[in-house]
Amino acid sequence: MMKTTADLVVEWSPKGTAIYDHRTQAVGGELSDYSGRSAILAFGRRAVFIKHVRLPNSTRPEMEQVLRLRLPELFAVGGSELAFDFLGYDDVNEQGRLCLVAAVRVEDLRAARSLMESRRIQVTQVLPVALASPLVASTSGVARAAVVIPVAEGFAVDIVDDAKLLTSRVVTERDGLESDICVAFTLAGIPCSPILVGGGLLLSGADRSISGDSRQYLITTPSSMNIELPEVIAKRNHQARQAKMRFSVMLAVATAALGAYVYTDYTDALAKASLEAGKDAKRIQRLTALSKSAETAAADLGGTEAILNRTFNIAQPLTDVAAAATNALPAGVWLTGLSVERGKEMQIRGVGKSSQDVTDYVRSLSELTRFRNVRLVFANDSTIDEAKVVQFSISAFPVGNLPLIDPAKRGGK
Repeated sequence: MMKTTADLVVEWSPKGTAIYDHRTQAVGGELSDYSGRSAILAFGRRAVFIKHVRLPNSTRPEMEQVLRLRLPELFAVGGSELAFDFLGYDDVNEQGRLCLVAAVRVEDLRAARSLMESRRIQVTQVLPVALASPLVASTSGVARAAVVIPVAEGFAVDIVDDAKLLTSRVVTERDGLESDICVAFTLAGIPCSPILVGGGLLLSGADRSISGDSRQYLITTPSSMNIELPEVIAKRNHQARQAKMRFSVMLAVATAALGAYVYTDYTDALAKASLEAGKDAKRIQRLTALSKSAETAAADLGGTEAILNRTFNIAQPLTDVAAAATNALPAGVWLTGLSVERGKEMQIRGVGKSSQDVTDYVRSLSELTRFRNVRLVFANDSTIDEAKVVQFSISAFPVGNLPLIDPAKRGGK
């Protein structure tokens, strides 16, 4: 967990800001009233992209490099336009470690930080405001729930399961709110569960009301996530490289000095040769340990290469995968697109006459032994030629599609 000294939460969106003061537990006021204070900058739900993805279960820097390459496929925005960070969960399988990825537009992050600087408010951390919802559910004693809170744009609906934020969306209209909550559960791939409401919201189907402001948990239970500007990260990496370079130079000088000392000391007196030989042996032992460490690092790189080689082999032909997905179509459902690549989930897009038709198709795919982790990504009501239909997207992982990583390896979070 990241330690924070902030006692404010400033929720930012392009349309404005909302302030929670943890000292007084009050909400509201002008930013200029909090000059000189420290704050967590929390991006509103419509200003942040949230996605779950499995990354190689390796060190955090290596996971970050892989994620940076995958940003364009995860979000409909160019990777260079996004600032991001991720949280690694304990959920690890042969496909990697499950991670929550949060990204904001670089231009929005710059605008938000500029606003805070102009009001002389120190930003200690940047993260999505929706990260408070898993903490709300945990404090309420439920593992799976919908956390519903009034916001400026309407009503925030966050789906939480086992301390994980699965989805976060904003519903603009009060009418049909309970129906939209059920849709959110479906999109998250879990059955309808308890509904927790906050902010004074009255909802007939709610199971429990939340006391206080949910944003307080961002301060009392800090998260390790911190979304930074690309130039800040680049500067820190540059400083780290410079520090390593200085250390290398110092090590080289020290090694040269050590060599000179050994040679001079050896030639000073043959009478001390036996004693100096013992000292030399210890020095050689230390250098040998350094050499073995370098060999281990080289072996790790070889293991990474082996993992990449395995990624480009597949046990189940992709044509068979596509045929199986097509053959499972029930009456009343047709496909508009199908995307499948080696080592990745298959993405199926289509249209059904009704929600039940789409549910039947998901069930048919789940029963096939060719696929696992079949889940409904989204299902939206639509109209085609005055006929009501349901447009949907389904993801599934083809069995035998070799994983990106070796399941036997375990790395850091």
